[in-house]
Amino acid sequence: MKIVDSFKVGILQHKVSNYVADKVENLLIPRLDQLSNKDNMVNTDYFHKKQIFELNEIPELVEEIYKCKDYFNQTLKSHSVHHSKICGYWVQDYRNDKDHHVRHNHGKNELSVVYWVRADKNAGPLVIYNPIPLQSFLYSEASEPRNEYTTAAIKVSPEKGGIVMFPSCIDHSVFPSETKNCIRTTIAFNLDLYK
Repeated sequence: MKIVDSFKVGILQHKVSNYVADKVENLLIPRLDQLSNKDNMVNTDYFHKKQIFELNEIPELVEEIYKCKDYFNQTLKSHSVHHSKICGYWVQDYRNDKDHHVRHNHGKNELSVVYWVRADKNAGPLVIYNPIPLQSFLYSEASEPRNEYTTAAIKVSPEKGGIVMFPSCIDHSVFPSETKNCIRTTIAFNLDLYK
């Protein structure tokens, strides 16, 4: 009798240098007043015709995202991925303890990236849900013990300069913050992959 690990999903976590993190933060923070809050959840430029910055203004961060080739190579080997391209991006600024983002996914793209422009220790986490429905059905948040077979979701704490990359089809959400006046600003990216 044996257990075959058949359906694991990789999630990449990476941290950029302080130089890159500071440069991106200094560029974006003065522009946050250009964001709007359409759905009463978060301030964003997702619905704007034009984002509040251009990719050519953050070349070092773009390079860091593309450097995550280890993720492509280790988890998508069978797809012979050689090229990737950022096909969409937007800024989200969570300004109070009620700001959040409901469970959703970016289905049609290959990979999604969350980059934290800034965050403090009380900011709510990014939650990434196990794509196998059985885990959510059988196990609650309080279930013990937790392992790769019983984990329904993982929580990633925000950290300035942090990158999280995962397949776009995976559901994720952003929880509200623990206290008022929390700082949490992100850039979300979608990437297409090519052979």
